[in-house]
Amino acid sequence: MATGKKTGGRKKGTLNKATQDLFEIMGNYSPLLRLLEIAQDDETPIDTQIKINLDLLPYIYPRRKNVEASIHSSNQDIEEGMKQIADALASIE
Repeated sequence: MATGKKTGGRKKGTLNKATQDLFEIMGNYSPLLRLLEIAQDDETPIDTQIKINLDLLPYIYPRRKNVEASIHSSNQDIEEGMKQIADALASIE
């Protein structure tokens, strides 16, 4: 086995025979477009429309990550902030 270099087989990105056959059989058929057609059909039951939309959501919108927020302030920080607000209000008057 060669180290670091590919010496045989398919080139990177080349489809295998089974995948090539599948794409040939499918032609221009798109499962995604078919699902969208079904979801948009007024005769499709609402629960089926909802299921299709929920299944497609992860492919359209990224999953949100939890964000932890923490605020570290001391009484001194709060007192300084309140003094700045009081000074700003006094200057307005």
